[in-house]
Amino acid sequence: MLCKMLRIVPIGIGTVLFLLGTGLFYAARPAQPAPRHRIVQIVDTPTAHVEPPSALTIVTYNLGYASGRKNNRGDVLTAAEVRENLDQAIRQLRLLRPDIVALQEVDLDATRTFGIDQSTYLAKALGLPYLATAITWNKRYVPWPYWPPSRHFGRLVSGQAVLSRYPIRTQRVHRFAKPATNPVWYNWFYLDRLAQRVDIALGSRQATLWNVHLEAFDASTRTVQLAQLAALVHDDIVTNGLVWVGGDFNTAALASFALSAGVRSATALPIATYPSWEPRVALDHLFAIPQLVSQEGGTLPTLACSDHLPIWRRYHLPRSGRETTRTPLGGVK
Repeated sequence: MLCKMLRIVPIGIGTVLFLLGTGLFYAARPAQPAPRHRIVQIVDTPTAHVEPPSALTIVTYNLGYASGRKNNRGDVLTAAEVRENLDQAIRQLRLLRPDIVALQEVDLDATRTFGIDQSTYLAKALGLPYLATAITWNKRYVPWPYWPPSRHFGRLVSGQAVLSRYPIRTQRVHRFAKPATNPVWYNWFYLDRLAQRVDIALGSRQATLWNVHLEAFDASTRTVQLAQLAALVHDDIVTNGLVWVGGDFNTAALASFALSAGVRSATALPIATYPSWEPRVALDHLFAIPQLVSQEGGTLPTLACSDHLPIWRRYHLPRSGRETTRTPLGGVK
């Protein structure tokens, strides 16, 4: 009997390990084999303006996959809740008449949000004909929250998006390294942190927007990401006139970043955006080159679509892109 057990136990352990490995391999594979990033024109929305604007209203918003207070708590959403949260965001964002909206944590095809492409849903409703998406999460199955399995996210394709009234000409995506302190298996399922860069045509002029979502849980990794982002943005300012940087930075300590990148916020103090129902922490920010003037902006304090509040600003543009002066590394005029 003992000999028989000694033969059976290793086989059983090997079978369990094989099934576990196979399951992990399947779950961590991409849910969408298509290109990870795209630029599209939403054909059934109004044609974008062709005349160059004198001002732009820009919004940055961590949409939190339209989960409201249920964000990352393990509470299962209903389809009605997802649509109501999205429709609430649409109603309030319409009041701003935004020209450009930079979104983070927007689901493109996810079980947790019933397969709704939230980027297209918002673009159509807001009448913003141009859309660029960058995928941060593309997994067949994400087993989180860990327990019970009925709450698992499951299939998850999610990312960042830029919605624009004006044509998006090009997109470039910079992927940051994941925290080295995370276990290898954990990083298999962990979302990518990205800086999504898009070039937008404003008549004969070009504007550049960086849409970012930085590391939330590992401060040292986020510090490295901020330094890399600052260098990328600074190089852009040297060669381009109109540059904005917005998104969820997951920190309020951005003085060094702004100085190195050559950008500044329109407000002296950061605006608290998290949690949306009682904002205490400034995680979301919008920066621009110093020559861009903004005297209007703020949040939408009653918007409960996400656990974050949006930041919006209206910027008056210089008469010509050549009127913006270059800002050297390490200094802001």
